[in-house]
Amino acid sequence: MPGWSDLKLKFGKVDSVQGIDFTLPKVSEESWKVLSQYKKTQRPEIRIGCSVWSNKDYVGTVYPQKTPQTKFLMAYANQFNSVEVNATRYGMPKIQTLEGWRDKVSDGFKFSFKVPQPVTNRKDLNDSEGVARMDQFIEGIDRMGNKAGTSFILLPQHFGMEKFDQLELFLNKWPNEMPATLELRGDGMVHESAIRKLLMEHNMSLCVTDTPGRRDIVHNELTNEELYIRYAGTMDVAANSMRIESWIERISKLIDHGLQRVYFMIHQPADERGSALEVARQLGMGLRHNFPKAQITIPTDYRSATLF
Repeated sequence: MPGWSDLKLKFGKVDSVQGIDFTLPKVSEESWKVLSQYKKTQRPEIRIGCSVWSNKDYVGTVYPQKTPQTKFLMAYANQFNSVEVNATRYGMPKIQTLEGWRDKVSDGFKFSFKVPQPVTNRKDLNDSEGVARMDQFIEGIDRMGNKAGTSFILLPQHFGMEKFDQLELFLNKWPNEMPATLELRGDGMVHESAIRKLLMEHNMSLCVTDTPGRRDIVHNELTNEELYIRYAGTMDVAANSMRIESWIERISKLIDHGLQRVYFMIHQPADERGSALEVARQLGMGLRHNFPKAQITIPTDYRSATLF
């Protein structure tokens, strides 16, 4: 799977899935207690998306034939109800660009923005430059109105518990009205009770990074009513299918116990991004079968679309 960048979730990349145990870890008792605070819903909010919409390879597969590049975002929004915006990793786009994105999608669509690396990858999360960059990020999110979904805060792999005080101060400044998920890659951090407690205090979810080469950071720790998953697939169709079936079973069980909202963001290898379509269809159809009253978008496969 050559040529992956962080945009395609290079973290945890492997050349072969042979011998990898993809079994999902058990849900902790603490997580069941968190979900017990919420009433079971028959209409959970289920958002399935990818990490890019501006991809010419989508034409004729994810998008109808002859879709012009100027209409890629609108075509994407007809297929999915959310997108992970990694484009913000170096900084927020211009306000007019954000407003253009906002106005091209329907009210039910959500953009999930990545907090820029000039904020998250600083020596000190809370230095003056980082604070200024965060102010720009917050202003941009505010311009998106109800099209802004859960933002994700990705901390670098070297960020460990010795910097917990920085994280605590950073989250204390985070606007309460702006939903967010925290993605941690440092050894063992996703299992730290202090992290769980901090996120519960701020009503934030703990992102699940399901990537083949780092099974040690895959978890099922719930800190609020949301489950946010960044799923790194492979070109092994059988492995993908097995993993998605496991997630359908796990998500369904969590919803039965009070989970209200799911984000499932699909990352497929760069040279075969169109294969995200099969992953999204399998996941969407499985969850729709279990929750027929939920508004779940099932993307059309334009390779086999007919008039009937």
